[in-house]
Amino acid sequence: FFYKMQSVICFIFIHITLCLCQDDKSEWASPEENKCINELSLDKDHIVKVLMDYSPGKLPEDDDEFSKFTLCRGIQTGTQNENGEINFETLTNIVKSFSEAIFNKDATKGSLVGSELSNEAVTNCKSVANGDNAGQNMNKLQNFIDEYLINHFNSQ
Repeated sequence: FFYKMQSVICFIFIHITLCLCQDDKSEWASPEENKCINELSLDKDHIVKVLMDYSPGKLPEDDDEFSKFTLCRGIQTGTQNENGEINFETLTNIVKSFSEAIFNKDATKGSLVGSELSNEAVTNCKSVANGDNAGQNMNKLQNFIDEYLINHFNSQ
């Protein structure tokens, strides 16, 4: 359960620099996340459900409400600009700090994806097919990066 929560919070929030890893979903949401939910009039219960159901490579790509949330968080963390363009350098810096355990059940406790693999994953996934909006683009990109990292660790 801990690793699922860690992947939910850290991964979906490729845009989040702080992993909350909380067991109680009622206490989920940083002030920045709440700001997105409130400013965009999003259904917090729906966003929490998407996050609680999350597993690497399985972000919803056709959920408009979640896509709006994703774009808002992307803007807040600098992984996307106001036009939805992706800042790949910032994205790479965030991915490198993800726990390896999200993608590798045999990971050494505390091991991270790291700079080299993060750069490789983001570089190989940059050309992902575009979605209907900027939030979808980030969700699709995140799913490709997730799959890339899962495949990398499974092939070792």
